[in-house]
Amino acid sequence: MKLLGLSCIFLVVLSADSARGLVIQEKSLKEIVELCTDVCVGTVGRLEVEEDPLTGMIYTLAEVTVEECLLGVVQDRDLMVKTPGGEVGDVGLFVPGMPIFEEGEGVLVLLIDDGQGSYRVISGALGEYSITEDPLTGEKIATNSVEGIRMMDERLGEGGAYVVEPLPEEGTLEGPLPGRMPLDDLLNLIHEANSKANWR
Repeated sequence: MKLLGLSCIFLVVLSADSARGLVIQEKSLKEIVELCTDVCVGTVGRLEVEEDPLTGMIYTLAEVTVEECLLGVVQDRDLMVKTPGGEVGDVGLFVPGMPIFEEGEGVLVLLIDDGQGSYRVISGALGEYSITEDPLTGEKIATNSVEGIRMMDERLGEGGAYVVEPLPEEGTLEGPLPGRMPLDDLLNLIHEANSKANWR
């Protein structure tokens, strides 16, 4: 399989480099929620991979059946989440720091409507949480991955970035996105962040 390099720009996402990983601007949970058009809990259904005929870019489209919508208007229907990467024939593209969806996976996704019938996950894999159940307590746990992500920190000066350490397991509105915490606690934080958003 051939691997292609990638350099692209998203809102909040600054750059992606196949050797160094995704570089994003450091944002608090409140700031990230302010940038979202939709925040949804759902289940991943079918996955499709497509190649843009003009650019040759490979994308994966994940169909997510929405069970709860904390922000936006996509309640009780399917939406398509588009992420760079995937395989078409014998050509594959892997983008470090971008989420990888699996069929049947429960997810919490922080999204931006791309205006073309699909959505993008904000801040790379930081904006996608896998939902699992604690085998001992039955409590639902939300976990995201920081693998392949580097944060841009303005305090470090121009070009300053650092590798993301494991994110905190307790979230605050002014702190970074939590990496792993009970789903209900994370949803409450997102509700609070949304209620305090500057433009809503």
